[in-house]
Amino acid sequence: MSARGTSAAGLALALMVLATGCDKGGSVEGVTASSTPAGSASAAATTGAAPTSAAPSPSTRVIPDPGLTVGQCTLKETDWTRLACSAPHEYEVTAVVADSSHPTDMLKRHEMREATCERRTAAYLGSDAMQTTHYRSITYPISKDPQEKSRFICMVGAFDPTFSKVGQVTGSVKGRLAGPGAVYNDRACAAQPISPTATTQPAPCSGKHVAEAVGGGFIGQPTEVFPGTNAINQRTSALCTPAYNAFLGKTTKPRTDISMVTIPPSPTSWSKGSRRSTCWVQVKSGQVTKSLKGIGDKPLASYQ
Repeated sequence: MSARGTSAAGLALALMVLATGCDKGGSVEGVTASSTPAGSASAAATTGAAPTSAAPSPSTRVIPDPGLTVGQCTLKETDWTRLACSAPHEYEVTAVVADSSHPTDMLKRHEMREATCERRTAAYLGSDAMQTTHYRSITYPISKDPQEKSRFICMVGAFDPTFSKVGQVTGSVKGRLAGPGAVYNDRACAAQPISPTATTQPAPCSGKHVAEAVGGGFIGQPTEVFPGTNAINQRTSALCTPAYNAFLGKTTKPRTDISMVTIPPSPTSWSKGSRRSTCWVQVKSGQVTKSLKGIGDKPLASYQ
């Protein structure tokens, strides 16, 4: 996807794709996670009976697959083990969507699957700005789903605090981004400048960084064909400019040391299901060590 600043520069934001799946849902590729073994205990012998094994702990009990229902949780290893969400897990099913469109066109069906699941997962979490946080939409592997021609199984996974791998969480993430300040508290930053020719890994905002996510959202429907670059840029500007200005706070004159950078979908990423734009604030030189939220007219040096 290309990145655009106030000068319309293009950029690609490299985000890890996870190969994962909760009972229904997305997959995230490129991350290997260890499974959590189900607990077991030895039961005391009763009068006249041989010792037996106790039932697994409710928090780690493997749940039989009843048809991949929303809210089920899983570990990728081994073979998408289903767990109660109270146990440490990597993925959670966010939606199971009946859809049999494009049965003979694998590329179009993939586009629809990804575009549909991104929206459903964002709604499950509670914010269209999901992509600017640790959370990512994934789709359950079609090779594992015998009904893949008639449904999409959508899931969510979360990077660990370093954004280096999918982490394990405890408890359901439903509505996790819905509360006041939730997206800001979980936002991503970038340690290197966003540019037209380089890829940028997300980085923790607690460390030195040059860019900080300020918002994002969807600018197209799953079934919509690519509307053209001009339309994409207009929709992205309408989404990001208010978010950028609100993030910086009131200023008496335009800042020359800070700029807005946007990452809209390109024709290629659109064809793969992306319908989202993300919005960033970026310093034009050096790095900062704290959030630029509310900087207003304050000197940038006090943030470095």
